[in-house]
Amino acid sequence: MQIFERNFITRRIPAAVFSYLAGHCVCEMWPHEDTPVPRPVLLEKAARVEGLYTMLTDRIDAEVLQAAPRLRVSDVRLVCRVTKSARANSSGREQ
Repeated sequence: MQIFERNFITRRIPAAVFSYLAGHCVCEMWPHEDTPVPRPVLLEKAARVEGLYTMLTDRIDAEVLQAAPRLRVSDVRLVCRVTKSARANSSGREQ
């Protein structure tokens, strides 16, 4: 996986994942897990980065791409929360 120098992550991600990315590049992350990044903030951040790590719910359209002249990669992630009870139900025991 190629990691670009400056990246913006549009939702809070697990600390271990952020630490890994931050060890290889400059990363900025929207600090909220349940609140989407406001459109003006997304456009402003996109203008300064080479990489956008987005969620399926983020609207990445022509306006964002035009605002991002340095963008080299956009990666979409679907983040799922798994509770202990869901794990127990799927495996027959709690993990």
